[in-house]
Amino acid sequence: MPPGVEKSMRSDTDDEGKHRKDVFAHLGVAVYKANVFELGLINAIYFAGFVEPRRKGAETREDYEIQAERFLEKLYDKTLGQLLNCFFQYYEVDAALKAQLIEAKIHRNYVAHGFVREKAELFPVKAGRDQLIEKLLQATELFDAADKAVDRLVFQRSGTSEEKLNDALGAHLKKIERSS
Repeated sequence: MPPGVEKSMRSDTDDEGKHRKDVFAHLGVAVYKANVFELGLINAIYFAGFVEPRRKGAETREDYEIQAERFLEKLYDKTLGQLLNCFFQYYEVDAALKAQLIEAKIHRNYVAHGFVREKAELFPVKAGRDQLIEKLLQATELFDAADKAVDRLVFQRSGTSEEKLNDALGAHLKKIERSS
């Protein structure tokens, strides 16, 4: 820990303690939204690379599910950069969208691997923590926008809409509730 941080953390007022917790809450939300973006890419690749072509060679539902699980496991093992490269193989994207998705990857890597270490000097003072929160809010918005852009491409390709998907999800959740 940088000099003075540990001491200042012990002498928190209630407001300072809450503000410090707010920074970590925003960090958690940013990491969560980055993961939503990553899973959105996985789902898009799964749709285009497995569901859409209706994998042949599966004689039974069990065979199909095994093939699907293997396909997904390979995707889960990929880095975000590798997922983006795979995504670009399945989906045509213009230069602006490609840049947006790459920017989201860069920010995701930074939030996950460098943000806390590189911004530690801002943490001891309120103005610094405010800067951290603002940077995390910006990253969260970037991840949301990238995820929504991926969703739009999948909806467009599949001929469905977010509304239809939400209706199907709602019906599925009701079915689960009734069976519980």
